[in-house]
Amino acid sequence: MLLMLVAGCTEEPQTPENRIRQFIEQAILAAENRDVGALADLIAQQYIDDKNLNKDTLTKMARGYFFRHRNIHLLSRIDSISLTRQADATGRASLIVYIAMAGQPLHSMQAITTMRARLYRFDLILVEQNNDWLLLSANWKPVKINEFFGH
Repeated sequence: MLLMLVAGCTEEPQTPENRIRQFIEQAILAAENRDVGALADLIAQQYIDDKNLNKDTLTKMARGYFFRHRNIHLLSRIDSISLTRQADATGRASLIVYIAMAGQPLHSMQAITTMRARLYRFDLILVEQNNDWLLLSANWKPVKINEFFGH
């Protein structure tokens, strides 16, 4: 019992930023496992982006991508997280996340330079619903390696 109490006290606190980082890890795991259902669970029902994609069309896009790519390996770098509270006390977060995509495992940032990884910048907006973060909007574009590393 004492060991469980000590273990519980040493866990990382569940700050909004930590929960957002966990959200990104969950999304990466779902994508690498090609799990459309798990990925859809991370998207808010009211999702919309500047390409006029909604949750259903984004989920269909993911399904198509997973169908075309047998192996998906991702490496991410969170550039920034900006949190705000709405009048109704729900949280919103704006993130900039860089993702490297490859068909082989990316074990380190250095592997990106030696592999033919595709590099993207994702501008994400998350909304807090029922104590979970969900994707409300996303915009993405390819980037060059110097942008990926923040130069």
